[in-house]
Amino acid sequence: MNQSQSQQQQQEVNQSQSQNEGNVSQTQNSSDVNPPEGCDSSYPDICISISSAKLSCFDIPYKNFKVLLPDRHEFDSDGDGIGCEG
Repeated sequence: MNQSQSQQQQQEVNQSQSQNEGNVSQTQNSSDVNPPEGCDSSYPDICISISSAKLSCFDIPYKNFKVLLPDRHEFDSDGDGIGCEG
């Protein structure tokens, strides 16, 4: 296998892994991730302070971010693992 074929194969593997991550995000638990200090691990792609009062999507500037259980702010209203869709 030459270098070009190897690179193409690795890209295909990476794309497949990325697609699969979206399918399993809701089954993960927030204890499986290590958020930055002071950030709620239920929202690993953004930082929502662990000491925040109950928030809604209107209170934050983020859209379409990963949500893990427990979703104490209920950003993922339809349970598909994506918060504040729209």
